[in-house]
Amino acid sequence: MSACGRYGYDAAPSPDDPERDAGSVDAGIISVTDGGDLPVPVDAAPAACDERCPGECSESDRCEIQCPGGGCSGPVVCPEGMACDVTCTGFAACADGVDCSAAADCTVSCAGLASCFEGVACPAGGDCAVACSGALSCAAGVECATDGGTCAVECSGAQSCAIGIDCGEGACAIECSGEQSCVGPIDCADSCACDVSCTGEQACAAGPVCPAGCGHLDGCSAAGAGCAACEA
Repeated sequence: MSACGRYGYDAAPSPDDPERDAGSVDAGIISVTDGGDLPVPVDAAPAACDERCPGECSESDRCEIQCPGGGCSGPVVCPEGMACDVTCTGFAACADGVDCSAAADCTVSCAGLASCFEGVACPAGGDCAVACSGALSCAAGVECATDGGTCAVECSGAQSCAIGIDCGEGACAIECSGEQSCVGPIDCADSCACDVSCTGEQACAAGPVCPAGCGHLDGCSAAGAGCAACEA
């Protein structure tokens, strides 16, 4: 994941900083309540959950990785071929990012202040659902890069998904409802179907790059003619 210096986020705040407020962002912009539910991707055929899982195997054979505030030092990696559910709660949880690039499918919840700060990488061919509800969460962006799955990204936290989102060639659904969320580029020019909604104040400052002819208001829509071209 790339660093966030060009948008003024040089590093995740320190958990030891006595001045921080776990529910707000400095500069008088935001007060954020963490939370949000994620849809679980379907139609995947993941490998069985086994000892490679850095968390616990669920009854549904998914690898569940729980990272509380400041927990899970280093990048959180979902093992190759496995289905993972990653939950990053509290201040700076999963600060070094979440890597699901080799996973079968992945759900990621970044609910704490500055959680998943170095961003999220989704599976190359599976489904992915990412919720960035904490302020400054997913600051380095989300890399969907799907070529056969779907990618759903919710950036509801203030200044979340700052660097932007890359959709790849698969179906992409992006909602930027947080104040100053998604200020970097949203690239879904190659997506077979792309829906982008920018409802947050000063959200999507760079503007989305939609598939040709699929721009709608301040976002993108797959409802237009030729804008839903994904193979069944």
